[in-house]
Amino acid sequence: MSSFLSEATHFSTEEIAHHLVKIQRSLFRVAGQLASRDVDYVEPIEEEDVQSLTDLVHRYESEVKLDGFVIPGSTVSSSKLDICRTVARRAERRVIALSRTEKVESVLLKYINRLSDLLFMFARYEEYRAGKIVYKRDIK
Repeated sequence: MSSFLSEATHFSTEEIAHHLVKIQRSLFRVAGQLASRDVDYVEPIEEEDVQSLTDLVHRYESEVKLDGFVIPGSTVSSSKLDICRTVARRAERRVIALSRTEKVESVLLKYINRLSDLLFMFARYEEYRAGKIVYKRDIK
């Protein structure tokens, strides 16, 4: 997922790119925590990390007032971010599957779930800034 986020930084506004780099750093913590099942990971994902993503979701939701089902991908940047969101959802499903056979901290599941929500809002923000949000109702 990190390489997709990296690619998205090259097409996103500086503001969103900054957030994406921070997320990439956090994903190394997620991977490390998942790989460290039998030992305490030194820098685990915590509720504060989830709250940080939630705060960003709310911030961008307040700027981008969505009022219908959005057809994704109106800009290159939003397309890249929507791919990242798809990969995040796939990762979430894999971590959920892992949690059925291994101990996985619930905060990791929350983090990955909230991450895909945030990537959705980042994509919509990029479209909003470009004046290119396309709603399903607009397509004939």
